[in-house]
Order: sequence, then structure tokens, then C-alpha cells
Amino acid sequence: MAYDGRCGDGGVDVLVRQGTRLRIFQLKYFRDGFGSDHSKRRRQIKNSFTAAMQHDPAEWILVIPTNPTLGEEKFVLDMGQDRPELELRIMGRQQLDSHLSRFLDLTEYFVRDSLLHHAKAFGQEKALLLGGLSDLIERTRALAGVADTLDLDWGVDTAMRDGVVVHTVRPKHERAVRKSPISFSFDQAFGAADAGVKKMFDRVVGFGASEEVVLPPEITRRLTFTNPDWLAPPPAPYELIVRSVDLTDRIGAEATFHLLDDEGNRRSSYRASIVHAGVGSRGYSLDLRLQDDTMLSLLVGETGIDLRADFSPHRWTPTQALQTIAFHRNLVELRGCELEVGEHLMTVQRAGALTHDGELTEALSDIELLAEDLDVVQRHCRTFFPIPANISAADRIDIRTARLLIEGHCVVYRGMRAFTMTLNGRYDPSLKEILAKSDVPLRVDSDIDMVIGKNRLSLGRLMFFHTRVNIENRDEVLAALEAGRGEGQEVRFVPENRERFRAILPTARPGRDDEPLIPTPWGLPGIDGPELIQEPGD
Repeated sequence: MAYDGRCGDGGVDVLVRQGTRLRIFQLKYFRDGFGSDHSKRRRQIKNSFTAAMQHDPAEWILVIPTNPTLGEEKFVLDMGQDRPELELRIMGRQQLDSHLSRFLDLTEYFVRDSLLHHAKAFGQEKALLLGGLSDLIERTRALAGVADTLDLDWGVDTAMRDGVVVHTVRPKHERAVRKSPISFSFDQAFGAADAGVKKMFDRVVGFGASEEVVLPPEITRRLTFTNPDWLAPPPAPYELIVRSVDLTDRIGAEATFHLLDDEGNRRSSYRASIVHAGVGSRGYSLDLRLQDDTMLSLLVGETGIDLRADFSPHRWTPTQALQTIAFHRNLVELRGCELEVGEHLMTVQRAGALTHDGELTEALSDIELLAEDLDVVQRHCRTFFPIPANISAADRIDIRTARLLIEGHCVVYRGMRAFTMTLNGRYDPSLKEILAKSDVPLRVDSDIDMVIGKNRLSLGRLMFFHTRVNIENRDEVLAALEAGRGEGQEVRFVPENRERFRAILPTARPGRDDEPLIPTPWGLPGIDGPELIQEPGD
């Protein structure tokens, strides 16, 4: 903290507070020192020291523009004889030069005005680049150095893109926003058609959100920059791009994000990494990446917290989908959160519930059911792949029935509408008896592979059956057998009333042979049963 001493500074020009420890700097511009022949100057120093002691500092430093003599140093050290715990020292010319050498833009900033007339006289910006690209590099570097002296807290990077001059204003340090905030005023800059732009603008300026806002000329012409003075834009129409700057060294740091119930208890926890941290006029913002597929944006202000979650379902595995959807559900239901970064813990309570998006909730419920089904099927078949981006109704039914089979249910099998048998030419009594009946029960065991996209899943040996099966081409088969042409003849078995065969996975039903085989409904939203599936020939 620095003080204006024109009306008396109480012995403090600069005060630095580190926890409970205070360090006071007293600045004296004595160009020719304060030796024993300068009693008035020594009295000024003594008075400043006495006043500063009222603040009980741990360290007191006298800053002067010269290197102290032994006598001057002894004078300063003797002032602290009654305070052995106090650290006393002088910061002279040598130390000042050493510190300033690391911040050359400070020196250039303070001598800038005296050099302006030289720049105008030489007119270097219009000189020919006789040295080619090397001259251009040196000229650009020199101009950038001059531009860097515009402000102690803000730097300007300039580029030419397609004939357009682009200035990028950036902070030189983390305290730039607090020491010299960029401020502006606008008179009804945003119209009714600019609601979306204004919302983003408020997020970026108010909280330092990570979005990028583009303000077109029709908006910027009503903006007036009030600080700093040099930032006044040109009179010509211009476009303003507003983005926040990350203000933390913890970008990329690992963190843990906890969701809390109404009593403040942790209900769920997620590993996260910090990808953005910004600050604005109304609060601050944090962007977290969770589980590699979720970006969580937090805007924290006096009124509470605003949360926004963006999901990237591309190439979700079933496990990823289930974890992310569970996170979304917890995020909607729970009111508070904690962010744990190393030894630091931030707790925020949300003012209200998240806006309920019915369509999103329904879509996530559908994806969740699909992920649950596919997770069971993939583990059974030991074949793993991401959830396909597009799934037909037929594939969706197959995944569902496969799960039901694996869990020991009896199902109506969508793809099994008929069986075809090829005769070997022998006309035995059992075949004759079957052909004589109008309908017969039938059971067939078969190894089944299911194809989802480009992925083949082997379910194992299924048992297909139906209690009332008709022989679709009975007359043709009988005529072939009577004529002695039975070998190679196909017999087509079709369930009565164009139903589908039932199926079970026997290995999934140990000890359940005596149970009735009643088909389990598919249980898919919008698809109640096989009669809704239209196939060629239906």
C-alpha cells in the first residue's frame, strides 16, 4: 500500500503487509545525502521513524537515491537501539539500480515524455527498410519496446491481419486489474437484438469467464473508455474482442470437486483439473475439466454461484456415459460444492436450483439406459467399444434383448421370424407326423452373433422356441416327398399369427428349467413390442 505524503504520511510512504508482519518503506529524495552537516534532513528522518513506530513494524527501510556513507548508515541504525527486535536498513542507489534493471519498462515509462519530440523529429516509422527483413525485425522489436512503455500495468501487442491493425491489450502482472482497471462507459450500447452478446459480455467483464466476446462497430461506437487515457480508440469504426486472461499459476493443477447436500455433507466427489481462472468486476470464474468429457464453468459472486456444464458425448464408453450422466443428475439436485486444490478448500453454496431442461433430462435418460444395456452386453461378450453415434431402432432392440437374455430372461427375439430346414431325402414317421398337423411346437438351438455397427458380439448358444408353428410351404414339401424328390427340399417354419420366436440363454438360467417361459417386455421408451417394428415383407 502506498500513501500520498503531501498532507503528512504518518511516517509511512509504502506499507507492505505479510500476514501480521508489517514492513514500512520511508522515501527521502536527498540527492546529496544526509550527513552530519544536514541536521534538518536528519531531523526529518528521525521524525518519520518515530511516527512509523506507532504502527509497530517488523522492518523499517529508508530509501534514498544515493549510496549511504558509513556515518549515514550509523545514524539510521542507532535510531533502533531501543527496539532490538526491529530490522533497520537503507536501500540506496546500488540496490535501486539492481531492482530496476529487471524492469526496464519502468525507466522507459518515466522518461517517455522527454523522448517524444525526438521520435517526431526522426520520423523513423517512415524510413526505408534498406536492410530487408532484418531491418523489419529490428524496427518491429524497437516499436514494440516503445509501445511497452505506454503503461506500467498493461502491455500492447500489435499485428496486421489482412490489412487490419489488431491491438491486443494484456496485463503485465496479476495485479494489473486492481492497480489500473480498464474502465469504460456506454450509453445503451446493447440493443434488443444484442441480448446474447450482452449476456456473454457480462460474464466476461463481470466474472472473467473464458468466453470470447466480439463487439461489432454498431456497439463499440457507443463505448467510451475512461481509463487508462492512452486506450482511447480511433474515431474510425472498429471491432472489439473481449476475453479474460488466466490469473493463476494453477492452470492444469489437479483438484477434487465435491458436491454437497443441504446439510453440507459430501454426496459425490470427482477428480478435476483447472483449465481457466479469471476475475471480473462482480466476482470470479473457474473452468474445470472432469472425467475428460465434462467442462464445468463456475461464476462466483456475492449472490452465490452459477454453474454451467458442457458434455462431450463423442466416443463415450458405456462406463464414461454412466459416470457423466450421474454427475449431471447430482449437479442438478445438489445445492453446494467444494473445490479442493492442494491444501486450499473453497466452499460455495448455490442460491437456487439449476434450470431444469426437460428435453436434456429425457435424452440423458435414454443414453443412460442404452449405456447400462451395452455395458452388460460388452462385459458378457468381452468385446468393448464406444457407444455408436447413431443407432437404429433395430440395433437398439437387439442390445436390449441381449441384456435381458444375459440376465436370464425369456424374450421375444426381434430377428427370428422363421426357421428354414433342409431335408436329407429320408421320409421317416416323425416328419410325416409333423407334416400332418396344422401347427406344431418347435425348438431350435443355435449360436448367435449380434452385429452393432462394425462390432460383432457373440452371445453364445441360444434356445429358440414357439408352441404353435405352421409349415408355410406344407403342400410343396408333401409333393416333393411323394415324388421322391425330398433331398434338398426346404421346409419353412413360421410362428402362428406372424409372431416371432421366443429365446432364452440356457447358461444364464441355471436351475430354472421348471419355470414357465414367459417373455419379458423390452421396456424401451417408445417401443412397446415387436409389432411396432416394420421390416421388409411386413
